[in-house]
Amino acid sequence: MPKISYIKIENFRKLKNFEYQFTKDANIVCIIGRGDSGKSTLLEAISLVLSPSWNVVFNDTDFSNMDVSIPIRIEAIVYDLPDSLYSLNGAGFCSIFLNPKTLMEEEPCDSSILALRIILTVSSDLEPSWSRANSSNELPIGASNRSKLNVFLVSDFIDRHFSWNKGTPLAALFKKELKEIKTGNEPSGVIEIFRTVKESIDEHKFEKFASIESKFIKTANKYGASLQEIKTSIDWKDLQYNEGRLCLHEEKIPFRLKGKGTKRLLSIALQLSLIENSGIILIDEIEQGLEPDRVRQLVSILKKESNAQIIITTHSSNAVVELESNDLYRMKGDTIYNLPKDNTNQSLARTNPEAFFAKRLIVAEGATEVGLMRAVNEKLISEGTNFSAKNIGIVDGKGSSMINYCGALLQAGYEVCLICDNDRTEDQKNKQKILEKGAFIIQPEEDLCLEQQIFNNVSEDSVNELFEFGKRDKVLKILRKRNLIDIDNNLIDYTLALRELLGKIAGGKENEEDQSDSNKGELKKLEGWFKTVSYGEDLGTIIFKDRINFQDNHLGVMFSQLYTWINNA
Repeated sequence: MPKISYIKIENFRKLKNFEYQFTKDANIVCIIGRGDSGKSTLLEAISLVLSPSWNVVFNDTDFSNMDVSIPIRIEAIVYDLPDSLYSLNGAGFCSIFLNPKTLMEEEPCDSSILALRIILTVSSDLEPSWSRANSSNELPIGASNRSKLNVFLVSDFIDRHFSWNKGTPLAALFKKELKEIKTGNEPSGVIEIFRTVKESIDEHKFEKFASIESKFIKTANKYGASLQEIKTSIDWKDLQYNEGRLCLHEEKIPFRLKGKGTKRLLSIALQLSLIENSGIILIDEIEQGLEPDRVRQLVSILKKESNAQIIITTHSSNAVVELESNDLYRMKGDTIYNLPKDNTNQSLARTNPEAFFAKRLIVAEGATEVGLMRAVNEKLISEGTNFSAKNIGIVDGKGSSMINYCGALLQAGYEVCLICDNDRTEDQKNKQKILEKGAFIIQPEEDLCLEQQIFNNVSEDSVNELFEFGKRDKVLKILRKRNLIDIDNNLIDYTLALRELLGKIAGGKENEEDQSDSNKGELKKLEGWFKTVSYGEDLGTIIFKDRINFQDNHLGVMFSQLYTWINNA
């Protein structure tokens, strides 16, 4: 099947100087990234350089910064092509050779893969020119030969896909079918059908026009324009007897009136029918018009399509979760980061798919920290901004996976801030590694978890509010045993020892004795108080009200660091 191994784009819209080398397993390419990162521009550039059309229209806005002094140049290397493309006149002088493992261009040898470099250039005269070239020769390549690549773009403008017009997938499928069942230049039958329609209209008498026709004949004859008999019919020009006037209908309803999502699915199905043997499909924003389950089903099916190279863009986490991590290509300006195929990236794609669409990411160690960051976002909203406005997403670090997540995200070009506990000495070495790679880490004082830092630093009123979350029998029993609560289960004083104990219990760091008959005297850890996202949000709401009281201690430093990172866009 035809596949793209390399694409280079110069001075085309947002892409001033872009290039990317695909690997051999790039059968499905899902381009992700923030809005306006250049994803759609990349797809359109590929569609243009491999376009089956000859009359593509360009204007000044297609040039980067509208600088028409620098030509648009789009280059694609394609391989696994139909034999007819390799046998073009002069193709032997324009072929290139690829390394079978890397797909990089190389000097020819027995194992080399034969390929073509196709180049589209547009100068200030706005006239597009297509050629095929290698290091020493360059020859033109016409639309009819580019059409053999079977490249189709599914975008917002697909109504014409359901007509039999020249250049549409439906017309290409029809032409392919004709070659299989007919020889020579036998007529398709469409013209004969239109001639029959014309004859039927000619024979019809439009009685309602008869009196006007009679008056017109008399008047014309009066002024010397001799008319004997006239009738109303249809002009061949208006009939335009060709396939372009025909389109697909379901019963009496044309396909162009169907919903956007259904039309996109139908267009994809049509093109997959066309490229039964080979082809390239480009789908911009695959989720448009589709419910989440239909997005996931569509992506799952396309992933298994073996006879096509499929390149899609998406803003949907439902598309991401159905793909392997190495199918994901994060676009950031003129750069693409392909996520490696490993357990960390796959876990990220399954558990935090929405995170891939941000530019900057806060990796929160667990549910408590995720909830706390959601509370931070609510606070920002009250101040007139939010995480989305600052291109920030939240990643659930899933505890022990947080360091690996940070490393993978840094490798993919994201800005990363880690919010975590500081009570595990075994994490320090790995934290230092991601610091050196550019991560920003916000954590409590040494040997403390987040809950301990909070209870150590907030005011007495906030300690009471937070204590309300932990008023359960197991906790009260421990506090009563140590004479830290009164008969009404209220805290007696607010010593540092009490605060530290409450912080340990809230963070799930404290033990209790199991008094059951089978386990009498054994110790087991208590459940933390805030180990859900919603409780983490409540935690954040309480401490934000109290910020003025802890702004000079370590908890205040942590929030000051966080706000500095958030605003350092």
